[in-house]
Amino acid sequence: MIDPYTPVLAFTLGFLAGYVLQPWRVRDWWWRLRGFLPHRCPSCSRWHSRRTMRFAEHRAAGWVFICQDCYDEQYHPFSKEQ
Repeated sequence: MIDPYTPVLAFTLGFLAGYVLQPWRVRDWWWRLRGFLPHRCPSCSRWHSRRTMRFAEHRAAGWVFICQDCYDEQYHPFSKEQ
């Protein structure tokens, strides 16, 4: 004889798995997680947190995500005294 709670538990787990693990939810979680992961600057090849990087428009590559130091060096070279 089958335990009456087994089919109910299986249905509940299947329903929740289908509700929680939808593709748009997984993409949303991955997008949120990527915000906390470090990114590599294409100009200096160093790893930085996403908060210290910014988008810049490049002539050949389009919009790139570079660190603040490289941005200041490339787009505002004479703004700081050296």
